[in-house]
Amino acid sequence: MQDLAPGSRYGSFQIITKLGRGLTGPVYKAVYTRDGSEVALKFLEERDESVTSYFFNEMGLLRRAKEHGRNHTHLIEYVASYTTQKPFCLATRFYEGQELTEVLTSWVAPGLALRIIEQVAGALDYLHHGHPDAPVVHRDVKPGNIMVNSAGDALLIDLSAGKHPGFMRENERSLGTPQYMPPEQYEGDEQPQTDQFALAMVAYQLLSGKALLGGHADREQKQMRALRDSGYARIRQGLSKMPATADVIIRAVAYEWTLRYATCEEFAYELRRALVSDGISLDLMAPVPVQHKYKQWLAYGAMGVAVVIALFILVMNPFQTSSPQVPGRTVNPPTATLAVIEQPGTGANQAGFVINPPGAGSVAIDPTTGLAPTTSIVAPSTASLNTGGSISPARSGCALRNIPSTDGSIIPYSAQSRLIPSGVNLTILEQRNTWYNVRLPDSRTGWCPDYQLNLGGIR
Repeated sequence: MQDLAPGSRYGSFQIITKLGRGLTGPVYKAVYTRDGSEVALKFLEERDESVTSYFFNEMGLLRRAKEHGRNHTHLIEYVASYTTQKPFCLATRFYEGQELTEVLTSWVAPGLALRIIEQVAGALDYLHHGHPDAPVVHRDVKPGNIMVNSAGDALLIDLSAGKHPGFMRENERSLGTPQYMPPEQYEGDEQPQTDQFALAMVAYQLLSGKALLGGHADREQKQMRALRDSGYARIRQGLSKMPATADVIIRAVAYEWTLRYATCEEFAYELRRALVSDGISLDLMAPVPVQHKYKQWLAYGAMGVAVVIALFILVMNPFQTSSPQVPGRTVNPPTATLAVIEQPGTGANQAGFVINPPGAGSVAIDPTTGLAPTTSIVAPSTASLNTGGSISPARSGCALRNIPSTDGSIIPYSAQSRLIPSGVNLTILEQRNTWYNVRLPDSRTGWCPDYQLNLGGIR
């Protein structure tokens, strides 16, 4: 396709700049003229069937989450998709941040590391239990698919390889990135705990400064078996000053997925407790700025399957192999502290955003006629509120929080269980969008997201 010049129009989008080129085609930063928001506009040029299927898989997953009004704060957000004529394109909310791979080139404060893990854990649990197509297994959780902004907020991206009941291609074994893949992923038997394993590998890398597994494919699981048979000695060595934290990581990367935590949020909760137990300061610190302002196109444009093929063929390790400074050594950490947290979609992404028209001599692209969004976004759908009625947690349990947000603190159900188990009657006090304020039988109150509740059982 012909390059789109700054200021030109494509359907309902006005082009700001070309960010780069991904596997499926060019990626642009643009303004969605219907609401003035900035988007990353990814095009699909003529590609083989597998690449096309992954493109439409991500489009469908993101669109259905938005249509149901249940999109997660820390998950890439769908804006529009055009498929009435070629070239097809997908627009997602533009996120002014950098890949976590860039943050990892410098020392990462434990508080920032924990914040990233907690936020991504919430997004993963939404995919596993709250998405309309749940369970959706991401299958490629890694630093390259996590964006971090200047406030230290994280965003999980790239759902192209997401596995769910409506999307399972043949011969998909070994999809993913070897450094973050558990044994069952090589067999094509992915579970929600598969993503937990990968997230724990990211957590270890953030806290120790180095990746735990090598970058080559481990189809025979030699690395994982050696790690298991050694009693996970490398984890204990890499986190020698954090023994309780090492124990939590070890459980989350257990060889058998049934031995891991029930949910990603439970893993993140236990990780916080362990860091506190180890005496680690959790003061939040902003990530070190990088010079590459537009790294995002690499993440939006790349797809999990292409990364796997590249790794298998080239045997590449994209991460720094030298060990950066870690807690316990003399370090010069960043000094900027977190201020007001800026959520994705705020700030510059305001309605009425205007860009300058193209300069003299620029090639103007006529708006493509007949283009319309593949589907219109409907109002969020939630169960009718029945104040004073009762409801019970879903089968996976419910995490009670002090505020209606996954950024809120979890209120443990008991000394033995962080989650409220299924079967416990909760009294409904209030509803705010997709969150329910509930009261436990012991009179404690808190907030639960709709996807962790049995909404069909409201009485």
